[in-house]
Amino acid sequence: MRRPGTSHLTRTLLVLILLAGTGLAGCGTTLLHTRSTRSQPPSFVGPAAQSQVNVIRSWARALRRGDINAAADLFALPSLFANGPGGPGPLGGQVIRSHQNAVAANESLTCGAEVVSTIRHGRYVIATFKLVNRVGPGAGCGGGVGQQAATAFLIRHGRIIDWIRAPLLNQVSPHGGAPAPTSSGPGTFI
Repeated sequence: MRRPGTSHLTRTLLVLILLAGTGLAGCGTTLLHTRSTRSQPPSFVGPAAQSQVNVIRSWARALRRGDINAAADLFALPSLFANGPGGPGPLGGQVIRSHQNAVAANESLTCGAEVVSTIRHGRYVIATFKLVNRVGPGAGCGGGVGQQAATAFLIRHGRIIDWIRAPLLNQVSPHGGAPAPTSSGPGTFI
């Protein structure tokens, strides 16, 4: 099984730091959206592969029922977890290098999540979730219940390589254009 190199993770964290430093991360402009208009063919946006959606649904189910170990098992080692400002690590990003890191990252998500929709956006799958209460360590969704949040997943060989909080996306236009980002609100994802 091929695992992501540290250079990929370092580059991704660097881009997140640069975006946050220039204020772009808070303006609805994301790395995912900017890349779509420059170097990708028109098929850049489309339906997500069912195998990838299954991984996302499995992760959300495990988190919702408080099975933090099962949720953590779905992360590749190493992988990237970036929950934005307020999340663990610098600018909410951290490299997961061990099962314990993956457990801690998942425990930091105070809400559970139900998949509302998924869309492929380049090599990522953007999942929109409805936030719900969950059980177990770190639970406490409070006022987040019923709100929506989005995450960009990079999934390979049935494992999460990147988990990056993303802005909520509008529906894809009927003309096949890229979805426009909308605000997903302040604070951490879940």
